[in-house]
Amino acid sequence: MRRTRCSSLALLLALLFVPALLAAETTAEKIDRGTALHDQQRYSEAITIYREVLAAEPDNEHALFELAYSLSASGAHDECVSIAQRGLKVAKNLESRFHGVLGTCLDESGKPEKAAKAYAEAVRLSPTYQPAKDGLSRTRAV
Repeated sequence: MRRTRCSSLALLLALLFVPALLAAETTAEKIDRGTALHDQQRYSEAITIYREVLAAEPDNEHALFELAYSLSASGAHDECVSIAQRGLKVAKNLESRFHGVLGTCLDESGKPEKAAKAYAEAVRLSPTYQPAKDGLSRTRAV
C-alpha cells in the first residue's frame, strides 16, 4: 500500500512538473524570439528579452550583440555604445560584429572619427563584413 502511494505521488508530481520543464525556453530560443521581434521592428520587446537573458547569463555574447543591435535600431545610441563595449570584453566569436555596431552607434551619436576607428577594426577582423566596410566608407567621406 505504501509503495503504491509513493508511486502514485511520484506519477502525480511528474505529470505536474514535466510539462513545465519541457516548455522551458532555452537561451537560444529566447534570443531567436528577440531577433524575430527585432525583425518586426518591435525593438523594445526584443530589448526586454535580451535583458532577461543577460540577467541570467551576463556574459552571453549573442544576447549582448543583439541587445546592442536593437538599441541601435531603436535610437538608443549611447546605451548601444556601452553595451557594444561590454560585449567586446567577452567576445569570442562576434568581435567584428561588436566593432561594427559600435561604429554605427558612434556615427549616429555624431562621433564619426571614433566610428571610423571602430569600423576599421571590424573590417580588419572580418574583411568581408560589408556593413562595416560601408560604414567606414561613409565616415571617411565626411
